[in-house]
Amino acid sequence: MKKHILLLPFLFPASIHSMETNSLLEITKKSFNIAYCGTKINVTKKSLFEISDKVTMTIVGKHQQKMLHYYFAENYDCIGITYFPGSPIYQKYEEYDSDSDDDTYKPYEPCHLSDTHQHNFKKLEDKHLITKIIEPCITQTTLLNGQKTYLYNVMRKNVNSVNHVAVLTSIDKTAIEEASKDLIQCYNNVLTFPIECGTLDNHICANKLNNSAKPTVALPPLGADVGFPRDKAAPIAITTVLKFIKNNPNAYGTIYFYVKKRSDFARYKLLLMHHTGVLYNICLFILAHKYDKSSVVSIFPQEIVHYITQLI
Repeated sequence: MKKHILLLPFLFPASIHSMETNSLLEITKKSFNIAYCGTKINVTKKSLFEISDKVTMTIVGKHQQKMLHYYFAENYDCIGITYFPGSPIYQKYEEYDSDSDDDTYKPYEPCHLSDTHQHNFKKLEDKHLITKIIEPCITQTTLLNGQKTYLYNVMRKNVNSVNHVAVLTSIDKTAIEEASKDLIQCYNNVLTFPIECGTLDNHICANKLNNSAKPTVALPPLGADVGFPRDKAAPIAITTVLKFIKNNPNAYGTIYFYVKKRSDFARYKLLLMHHTGVLYNICLFILAHKYDKSSVVSIFPQEIVHYITQLI
């Protein structure tokens, strides 16, 4: 059981990173930091406008942005295609953008018009790169008999042509399964394509930023604002991004997940702790204190152990 003593150097840095929280499931904290394969990962409740000023590249969903400033119309753009636009980015005014924990599945209704007075737009300085990606969008429609159906329309590219795939179902499972495959592709594309095509490197050089510094990127919960269930979007985001980091450890210095919902923040945090092993170390720490009398952890007062686990 001596190995439990080695947990302390790992637990205390993790505690420092997240000192504002009151418990493992606390959802009022604004930021959570962790490192994985040399890349810093930060989950933040900063707004789109706030985070876009702090990173090299900010990602936004094309469907989500369209929803904010004019009629959302279904289209058949190819899923996962990225754009590097010079157009403004949009976010809702704070008073209209709830951070509640309402995770009710709400497919987007394509005929809905966003209230134009409820959002604000911003034109970023040239040094900040905005990348738009066509994310999965699950819409809701009503049949003549009043039945609600979930519709997922998407174009997918293959080697020789573009295939249009349409899934129409009154049960959300099929649509979500199809959209899940595409959401994985979206995260991979949006992290890989700006590097492969040289856009990110050229952007850094053109704006005279430090070429030796690794770029930083901010990611939203893709698809979650346009019908993709939040509780299913979060695991896809975390596992796909962690896999990318493991395979490309030098691509980015910091990856930010900027989220609005308190439930998203708690979910992303817990998933990161689980997949990076921190949650496992916490369990070992508690077990060492309780059962291993030869461990230095066992002599800690219960109040200290409780305080450390609250900090993490």
